[in-house]
Amino acid sequence: MRWLLRALLRPVFDRLEARVGPVDRRVTDLEARVERIDAAAPVQPSSDDVLGQWIDDRFRCELAGGATFYEPLAGLLEAAHEYRMELLGGLALPPLDDAVCLDYGVGSWGFAAVYPRLHGCRFAIGIDISSAAIAESERVSAAGVYPYGDRFQYLTSRGESLPLPDGTVDVVFSGESIEHVDATVAFVDELHRVMRPGGHLVVTTPNADAELYRRRGERYCVGPEHTALMGYDELVALLSERFALVEAYGYCASRYPDIDAMVGTTDDARAAVRTHTARPDLASNLVCLFRRRDDRPAPRHRVRSFDATAPEVRRFGRWSTATLSGPLAGLLTEGAVGDCLEVECEGTTAIAILWAQPWGGRAVVEVGAHREEVDLYEPVGGFRRVLVTGLEPGVHRLRVTATGTADPRSAATQVIVFRLIADLALASDAQGA
Repeated sequence: MRWLLRALLRPVFDRLEARVGPVDRRVTDLEARVERIDAAAPVQPSSDDVLGQWIDDRFRCELAGGATFYEPLAGLLEAAHEYRMELLGGLALPPLDDAVCLDYGVGSWGFAAVYPRLHGCRFAIGIDISSAAIAESERVSAAGVYPYGDRFQYLTSRGESLPLPDGTVDVVFSGESIEHVDATVAFVDELHRVMRPGGHLVVTTPNADAELYRRRGERYCVGPEHTALMGYDELVALLSERFALVEAYGYCASRYPDIDAMVGTTDDARAAVRTHTARPDLASNLVCLFRRRDDRPAPRHRVRSFDATAPEVRRFGRWSTATLSGPLAGLLTEGAVGDCLEVECEGTTAIAILWAQPWGGRAVVEVGAHREEVDLYEPVGGFRRVLVTGLEPGVHRLRVTATGTADPRSAATQVIVFRLIADLALASDAQGA
């Protein structure tokens, strides 16, 4: 691949040299960055990651002519998709003709399929957890006619470790993907690491705290893929450690199911999705532009995940295996007071990924001095994450305990644990280890 990239880029450099004299530093820097990217090696997702394998299997099924990964767009969802693309097209990005752009969560539809403005970049990178999706996207890019031509590369990663050199990317597009990344602190720091000073990050994602859902004590877009679903305020707070917010817009793919069902005509749908454009904190979906903060260098991370059924996770009380969705399973207690799971883990961030559902009770998550009660009631089944940051480096005990209580709407007091995660931010002298 490297010789091909040199051959493709060399005529560009030669033409510039003929017009303006010696090739300037900007051009030689681009060539150097492309060579460094070309040397990057894919990070294969762990074979024992049941969630990642399930996503990969679903892509393979769709590509083989089976069930589609997502339902066909129609009505309100189609209008929301069109408006999202409109909002993306209006963001204040710099010129892209000499830019390296990364589409994280590219899927099987080809580089920046919902963000065609990025097709004008000099070099395109697509990353996804699914090797099947990556193979199909690579075929799409190779078969299509795009401004980036043959200057593209596809890689696999879960997000907590990106297979790219430092300071090589100008623009990152994380389209409907950050909510799928378990270890979002590590993911954000990795994005910061691979981006150039002053680079731009574009994020689209559901807003768990959408207005009418929040009023009813529910969260929007709960489901079996969104392990890191966040509200607007939580998202901005997480990213503000490494990025400055430049623009933020909302759109409504949903107001609330009962209201969504009353949307009739196409014009009604187009009007409905524009609700709360200027109030992203109230909208159901977000389009945000951030600029890299260059005053806060980001560390590398070492992330270790423990499925609830792993031998390292200790059980106290009566727990049994529960099927969640597809091949996904967790450990369930009916909510007897004091039933708990715990694991010893080394990290500066701890994460508990639990399962919310109509029979969910309340649980307490404890690590270090942090103690947080979480309500696991939701009208539909899906993940609920507890993220604890700012822990002192060292070994901590991460514990989830049933309280025997529940929201009055819940049919039971069940507590289901899917995964416990330790994320250790490495000191600079340990980053190469």
